[in-house]
Amino acid sequence: TFGMTLEEAVSKIRGPGGSEVKLTVSSQSLKEAHDIKIRRQKINIPTIRWEMKENTIAYLRVSYFNQDTWREFDVAVKQILQKKPRGVILDLRSNPGGFLDTSVQVASEWVADGVIVRERMSGNRTSEHRSVGAHRFVGMPTVVLVDEGTASGSEIVAGALQDYGAAKVIGKKTYG
Repeated sequence: TFGMTLEEAVSKIRGPGGSEVKLTVSSQSLKEAHDIKIRRQKINIPTIRWEMKENTIAYLRVSYFNQDTWREFDVAVKQILQKKPRGVILDLRSNPGGFLDTSVQVASEWVADGVIVRERMSGNRTSEHRSVGAHRFVGMPTVVLVDEGTASGSEIVAGALQDYGAAKVIGKKTYG
């Protein structure tokens, strides 16, 4: 893969689930190479992870916003609320974003009413995405962690929570 981009390497390995691919692997010395066969399969990486920290503070990590994120987030919120947390740490560091609607749904858990994000299109047209859902974290003390890898939909969540006073945003300047 020397000289290839990550996307080029992945495109050469990707294929139908259940099929095999042979990879020739070598160490950095390039003196010896050997073949390994792997069976392709779908890789499901959870987008939501949470745990209870000291003093009943819930730590909630959102890696990105895809088609599974809302379902995973909803389950996590239910589990967190059963533990009666005193506060939430929402970790959006290195979250590149993803689905706009999912970002709006997540932000809506802290914002009971109002515009989560407003899109401005050509011709001075705008589209508003308002708060939706159950708003289960409204009033919950929250800190949002961000960094230079926090982008797109995760910036929408952090910005909305900050704008509505629903959370304190801490970290480095985000991507956008």
